[in-house]
Amino acid sequence: MDEQTVKKRIEDLVKTIQEHDYRYYVLNHPILTDYEYDLLYKELQDLEKKYPHLILPDSPTQRVGNSISGDLPKVRHKVPMLSLQNTYNMEEVRAFMNTTNILGYKVKEWVGELKIDGVAVSLWYENGYLSKALTRGDGLLGEDVTAAIKTIRSIPLYIQEFTKGFVEVRGEVYVNKKDFLEYNKRQEILGEPLAVNPRNFASGSIKLLDPTIVAQRPLRILCYSIPYSDFQIAETQFEIISKLRDFKFPVSDAVKLLHSADDVQSYWDYWRLHKEDLPFHIDGIVIKVNQIKEQIELGTTNKIPKWAFAYKFPAETVETKLESVEWSVGRTGIITPIANLVPVWLGETTVKRATLYNYKEIVRLDLHEHDFVYLQKGGEIIPKIVGINFAKRTFDAKPITYPSHCPSCNELIEFDEEGILLRCENENCLAQLLRHLTHFVSRNAMNIESLGEKILELFIKAQLVQSIADLYRLKYETLLLLPGLGHKKVQKILEELEKSKAQPFENFLYALGIRLIGIHTARDLALRFANLRELMNAKKEDLLGIRDLGETKVNLLMKHFNKPSFQKLVNELDDLGVLAISQTKLSNLETKQQLFLNLTFVFTGTLNSMTREEAAELIRKGGGSVVNSVSKKTNFVVCGVDAGSKLEKAKLLNIPILTEELFLEWLKTGNLPLATSSEN
Repeated sequence: MDEQTVKKRIEDLVKTIQEHDYRYYVLNHPILTDYEYDLLYKELQDLEKKYPHLILPDSPTQRVGNSISGDLPKVRHKVPMLSLQNTYNMEEVRAFMNTTNILGYKVKEWVGELKIDGVAVSLWYENGYLSKALTRGDGLLGEDVTAAIKTIRSIPLYIQEFTKGFVEVRGEVYVNKKDFLEYNKRQEILGEPLAVNPRNFASGSIKLLDPTIVAQRPLRILCYSIPYSDFQIAETQFEIISKLRDFKFPVSDAVKLLHSADDVQSYWDYWRLHKEDLPFHIDGIVIKVNQIKEQIELGTTNKIPKWAFAYKFPAETVETKLESVEWSVGRTGIITPIANLVPVWLGETTVKRATLYNYKEIVRLDLHEHDFVYLQKGGEIIPKIVGINFAKRTFDAKPITYPSHCPSCNELIEFDEEGILLRCENENCLAQLLRHLTHFVSRNAMNIESLGEKILELFIKAQLVQSIADLYRLKYETLLLLPGLGHKKVQKILEELEKSKAQPFENFLYALGIRLIGIHTARDLALRFANLRELMNAKKEDLLGIRDLGETKVNLLMKHFNKPSFQKLVNELDDLGVLAISQTKLSNLETKQQLFLNLTFVFTGTLNSMTREEAAELIRKGGGSVVNSVSKKTNFVVCGVDAGSKLEKAKLLNIPILTEELFLEWLKTGNLPLATSSEN
């Protein structure tokens, strides 16, 4: 296939995949099976790997890039992202709508929109391509979350109609109710902290530094405005929504033209009654002047636009009685208080339980036994106790106190370092065991697919498994006696267990479920240490020298390593043949010194000898990191053919610049070459 044919095929694949992304993520009407879609995506990936210089900026493969290092950079908004003034009162709505007579006439058209409880973002398009995405920030400066936002597949990366110049689109990033509940269910199974509400979950997700993690979060967006463009797109807000739909942005179907305060009230009444029918949470409606020229004439204050307001729904509150407080033990030993309640109807569901988060929340509420409590749904999802009816408290009611011993294993428990979370430190606590095992066999850990939660629970009930090590002691004859396990299933389980013994050190370290040691910290540690034994023998100052490994993590890690129960587990797993405990690395590159230890690189332009991702992997194996943008924290910029603006910024910041030849020389000799001076 000649290069021109390849170029045409790549262009066709990009357009085809974009169309199917639009059908799946925006229209919710896919016409391809997952298998057919994956075949197209794989063909595009293969062609781009072979011809990296033909990769298009709006290719679907470019949605998830490299991690961002350090704090999110701040960028000034083209147009300030102001907050809306809120009201809960119809009289204030009428008063607001009458203030528009400063125009010299009464506004005749308004637009009603749903007020989604999410996080506002600004999308910048330059010459058709999505170039930047910002949070609201303080309204003047926003945080650059471009890498994270590109993972939301319903956002177009290229708009043909925007090639005339700069266009800004704004929208609300949110999480559907169902997706949020499923996420929290998985977190509960793994014994990880639950997300408090969909809005905080969405806001926190787009600020994560690793877009590969963001891509796994169920984020969505609805777009609602074009506050700035180099050319005229529409004359009214209602037309803007229509244009956004034409440009294949996801928009709300609930947008409606309104002509009076009575229309506004009817719109508000309807959605207050039907908000539970929506897949996402709303906390009111937004009303905007329809004519753009009238919006401009009305103007803004320093904080709010004078042409829009939010008419919010009152929070629904019910009263019920506290029956008891139980204490639930998670995978990492965190003991969480749960309120058992007299069942009450709230937000279209019957509520029987509510999380109390931690003991400090109990103290803040001044919660006593058998109190009558006020209940709301945080983010319309999670039942939450928001207050106490003190008038109904009996004189002999006793305050709720925390347990001194673990409700599962009866071991003494203590508060964590910050004095907020109660924790059971017993490695053999059965309440934690199922969650430990579920985490241990998960995909990013030991990747033992045949061992689901139900089978692990079966092993525990049969008293075959009481620790991680017991998984590797399972016998064929014993497993065949368990209900539901036939010859093929047992054989597969044992084969996958044996295969998992060779999992890389970083996966094994993550699988151990050590507190605060996630997959990325495990990867950083695995780049520095060859195996678990070497890591356990490391000195504190050596650990503190590793990127993003602060005092708190190091202290927790060393405390965990010193536990007799952990040392016993390590010895058992070593005897059972888990290679990551003592195995020496064999790779030629890895047996050398860590060439790039704690160094940060940026690549710009096209490399001739390898793809940029292949080069980035060499950097990571050498102990360094690769990021997308140049900053003062960047140590080196590696330039290929047709280097862009990153090179200019490196020169401006006086950051050392390496040609591809110098970079290859460094890899070959192990010696740092003389980089090009940024000042030249």
